[in-house]
Amino acid sequence: MQVSFLGSLRVTGQDGLTQVCAPQQRTILVSLAVQAGGVVSTDMLAEAIWGSSTLPSSWRDTLRNLVRRLRATLGADSSRIVTSFPGYFLNVRSDDIDMLAFEAMHKSGLIAARNGDWLLAADTLTAAAALWRGPPFTDVPSALLRDTHLPYLEDQLVEVQVTRIEAALRLATGGSGGVVPGLRQMVAQYPAHERFRWLLMLALIRSGRKADALAAYRSAWDFSVSELGVEPGQALKDLNMRILADDESLAHELPAHDTPTLASRYAT
Repeated sequence: MQVSFLGSLRVTGQDGLTQVCAPQQRTILVSLAVQAGGVVSTDMLAEAIWGSSTLPSSWRDTLRNLVRRLRATLGADSSRIVTSFPGYFLNVRSDDIDMLAFEAMHKSGLIAARNGDWLLAADTLTAAAALWRGPPFTDVPSALLRDTHLPYLEDQLVEVQVTRIEAALRLATGGSGGVVPGLRQMVAQYPAHERFRWLLMLALIRSGRKADALAAYRSAWDFSVSELGVEPGQALKDLNMRILADDESLAHELPAHDTPTLASRYAT
């Protein structure tokens, strides 16, 4: 059985695509999925469903009934939910859960980048990004799940996208223009992350588009000053000066992979 929630919940099992319509059943299933193979206590499940201060008086009986109904919904895969003190666990492999598969690909892709295997890094991180179909937990009504997992998942996605594009720049043999559309999309999606803006400027100048590279810097300056109240970081300023000076070495410039994401100055 496969459970995906990097986007809307999607469950695929022996009976094919299974619709888990009841919101509380979705919360139970995803609470078990994020710790696939590990026991999730009934107390933790209750907090995920009702919150810590609104538990119904007979919540244990209600929880047992919800689990029973979820098993019925899963049909041929009902036995995947195993009762084990002090709660339940989901008997699936970690790579059957899209969040856990994403985390594993994120880790192995970054290791490949640090080892200089940029082709493996690009392939692995592209596959990791493709697992995202939309905002995680979008139809799972649990503040506990979102607050616990969403911030670091979003941080990991940014790191995946940055390193994936760095790998593409390093692997580019016929110019860097092919990565520009994707970089523009990343800048629009993460305007405060200067690393995407730096990479966009580099890709543009390496493609012989000096005017566009300078325009990208002006856009970064305008956003940083008007929205963040600070000037752009020194790395962006330095790259802009090198572009203005027609620094020929930029034609062969490679991203410094060990440089932290520049937008960390603005992380909240």
